[in-house]
Amino acid sequence: MNILIYLLGTLVRLAVRAYMLVLLVRAILPFLTFIDEESAFSSFIYTVSEPIIAPMRALLDRFGIGDGLPIDISFLLTYMLLGVVDTVLTML
Repeated sequence: MNILIYLLGTLVRLAVRAYMLVLLVRAILPFLTFIDEESAFSSFIYTVSEPIIAPMRALLDRFGIGDGLPIDISFLLTYMLLGVVDTVLTML
């Protein structure tokens, strides 16, 4: 039973870290001039990352947090939340 819990925890941690990597690629993508914004790779990155960023963006918009800021803080807070989840899973 302990092995199953360990494997499940490891799998979830791996998924969280992979998602954090996708978010980092999304953050860097606009600065890469050799990758077209409408390429299949860009579309894939945005399609995969948007479902987790959108709820955070909606929550922040609901409370008016980040209005008028030049950056998308929902991305930053989502990344930080995933980092907290990864840290908590590592401690278990």
